[in-house]
Amino acid sequence: MGFSKPGAEMRALGQDTVGSGQAITPQSWQANFIDYLYPNTLMGRAGASLMPMQTQIVNLPQLTAPPVPQWIAENSATSLDANPAFAPVVFSAKGAFYDITLYSIQMAQDAYISGGLSGMLATSAGRAYQTLLDKAALYGIAGNSGNPGLNSEAGMVFRKLAAHAGTTGQAPADPGDYSITAEIVRNANAEPTGILESPQVLGTFNRLNANTVAKWWNMPADVANIPIYYSTVIPVTETDPASGTLPAQTGGTFSSFYMGDWARIVIGMHLDMTTQILTERYADQLQVGLLTAMRFSIRATHPETFVRDSGIITT
Repeated sequence: MGFSKPGAEMRALGQDTVGSGQAITPQSWQANFIDYLYPNTLMGRAGASLMPMQTQIVNLPQLTAPPVPQWIAENSATSLDANPAFAPVVFSAKGAFYDITLYSIQMAQDAYISGGLSGMLATSAGRAYQTLLDKAALYGIAGNSGNPGLNSEAGMVFRKLAAHAGTTGQAPADPGDYSITAEIVRNANAEPTGILESPQVLGTFNRLNANTVAKWWNMPADVANIPIYYSTVIPVTETDPASGTLPAQTGGTFSSFYMGDWARIVIGMHLDMTTQILTERYADQLQVGLLTAMRFSIRATHPETFVRDSGIITT
């Protein structure tokens, strides 16, 4: 009759289609979970010192002027030494760092997570506090006198990479700035124990001369044994302001590296991270709160032994 044959029935049960066989296809969940990608921590690896704080404010004496012996001729008059002199480094753990995470009672009962939901969240908070501690040590906390940050400590040395002028940054030509920076630290009668930088700065320096077959990149001998610690806590969004002005952490495309004796960074710990499950406060909402809190004060002793090289163009 000229009609085409009817097409075959194309509908088939499938497990990926709602309303088809999806409802009878089993699913499984792992008790483990994929953790957040936290930045690498710096202060612990670099060797910062830890000082327990029994009270909210602790004064750490620092010798600012040592005895000065003098030669005198026989039978000459003597005079008293005006030194030594001391000044306090004040650690203040006023206020607190805290976080409250809410979750439903049903979630607490049913979540299929290794270690339990509260344990998983507390572990995550611990990593977040580690990152917070690194940021406080380098950049400080606004309005918190107990955590001014290394960059705000009086005497901290700032220089631009390759001592460049202007505000457009400088691409490193060789690793010589590491040696220059170490020399500044040693001139302050300290020995650098670590270099702190962003992953981009690390990569930029290590790619120098990578295309020159006859020349391999090598650290100068006087800094070859100084370990390098890298973390995204140190940004590549810094500004490169005029000399003598502290770079901002955002609004630019540059980065820095730090060098110094990191044992001179003292972390005063008044309250290590504590956790508390709040079962009553949010009970009328059928919720549970996980409170985490921490109190600390970070100060630099002899900040003149730390140097920041800024304005680095990373490639």
